[in-house]
Amino acid sequence: MKISCFIFGEQALAIQCGDLLLNANHEVRGIVAENPDIGTWAQTRGVRLVDPASDVGAVLKERPFDYLFSIANMKLLPKEIVALPRRGTINFHDGPLPRYSGVHATSWAILNGEARHGITWHFIGDRVDGGSILKQREIEIAPDETAFSLNAKCFEAGIESFAELMNVLRSGTVRACEQDLSQRTYFGMFRRPPAACVVSWQKNAAEISALVRATEFGPYPNAMGRAKIQIGGEFFLCPKVEVLSGRGHAQPGSIMALEADRIIVSTPDRPVAISEFLTLEGQPARLDDVVQKFGLQTGTRLPEPEPDLRERVTRANGDLCKHEHFWVQALQLFRPAQVPYFEARSLGDGGKTPDTIEMAVPEAVEQFLRTNHPDWNASEFLVFAFAAYLARLCGEDELSLGLKYPELALEVAGLESLFASRVPLNLRVNAAEGFAGQFGRWRDGWS
Repeated sequence: MKISCFIFGEQALAIQCGDLLLNANHEVRGIVAENPDIGTWAQTRGVRLVDPASDVGAVLKERPFDYLFSIANMKLLPKEIVALPRRGTINFHDGPLPRYSGVHATSWAILNGEARHGITWHFIGDRVDGGSILKQREIEIAPDETAFSLNAKCFEAGIESFAELMNVLRSGTVRACEQDLSQRTYFGMFRRPPAACVVSWQKNAAEISALVRATEFGPYPNAMGRAKIQIGGEFFLCPKVEVLSGRGHAQPGSIMALEADRIIVSTPDRPVAISEFLTLEGQPARLDDVVQKFGLQTGTRLPEPEPDLRERVTRANGDLCKHEHFWVQALQLFRPAQVPYFEARSLGDGGKTPDTIEMAVPEAVEQFLRTNHPDWNASEFLVFAFAAYLARLCGEDELSLGLKYPELALEVAGLESLFASRVPLNLRVNAAEGFAGQFGRWRDGWS
C-alpha cells in the first residue's frame, strides 16, 4: 500500500527518512521546516517546502493524507494538526519511552549513569511523548560516550528502525502498544544540571566525567550548557576529563600533579586528568598559560562555589535559560553603531575604559514628557531617543546597543563571570518617519 504523508523536522534525520519514503515510492506531500539545508533537499527531491510561519493547517487540509511524521522536531504540534492525518501522527523520540521522555534524553541518560539507552517511534497522543509505541531499538552506552556520540547512535538507530516501521505502515499491519506510564520519567525543556554545569569536586570521578560527557554536543547547538571548572575567579569550559586508576590521596579538588599536557586533580575516590581548557567563548586556553596565570602547582586546591552560591547559580540559570534562545538570536543580529571620530580612551588606571557615565536628565525633557506624552516611560524614552540620535549621527538605519537592565544586573550580581549583565537591543530606524510613530514599535519589540 502506498502511503501519503507530511514531515515536520529540522535536522538531517528528517531528510534521511524522507529519502526512504521517496525511494519506496511513497508520496511525501511536503516537509515543514525552516532549515536551509532541508529547503535545498526539498527542492532537489521535488518535495513541497512549507514555511512553519505560514498557515500550515491550510496546506495540510488541501487533500486528505495518511500519516504525519514529526522527526527531530523540537516544537510541539497543535492538537488540530495532530488530528489531520487519516491514520495518525508519528513522532521520533531519542529515548527508550516511557523512560526519558522530554528533552535532552541522551544527556540525562549519561548523567544518570545508564548502561543502555534507546529510541522510540510512537503515535502522538494527549501527553508529551506519551502515545502508544510502534517501534523501539536499544542502544549500548559506551564508558566514554558523549551526548554527541550517543545522539549519532540514536540517529543511526532511527534510520534503521524507520525503514522497518515504513514496511509495517505500508502493509497495514500496524500494532501499537500502550506505554506503562508508571515507569515514565520526564525531563522538561528548561531542566538543567545544577550550578550551570560548574564541576563540584565533592562529586566522585564518574559523576564528574558524566557531567562533562553529557554536555558535549560536538558541532551542534547546545542549549543545555557545558561543564565548567573554576580557577581563581574565572571559569573555563572543560570538554574532556579522563578518570584515572588508583585513589586520590589529597583533598577533593587538589592538584595532585602538573604534567606537560594535563593536570591531575583529586576527587573523593579516583583522580581525574584534565588536558584541555576553553574560554567561555569557546577559544582554546593553553594549559601552560592557565598554570602560569593562576600560579597553579602541586597541592593547589581548585575552588568551587559554596553551597549557597551554587544554589543561587542554579536558580539564576533556571530563570535565564528560558529566554536564552531569544537573546542568542538577538546577538546574531547585533550590529554595533559605528560612531564617527570616536576612539575609546583609557582612564589611566590599568587601561580600563569607562563603564558608566552619569548624566542628569534636563528638567525640559521631563516637562516635555509630562506635557506631551504622560503615558511614555521616561527610561524607555531616553534609551530610544539616544538610539535615534546615534542612528542619525552614524548615518545608519540599523544599529544595536548593549542594554543593562537594573533587575537583571541585580539578579546576576557577583555572577558576571557566568551570566551576562547586558543584553542586546537591536533597532531599525526610519529617518523619514517621526520619532513618536517608531517609539511604539520599538517599545513593543523591547518588551
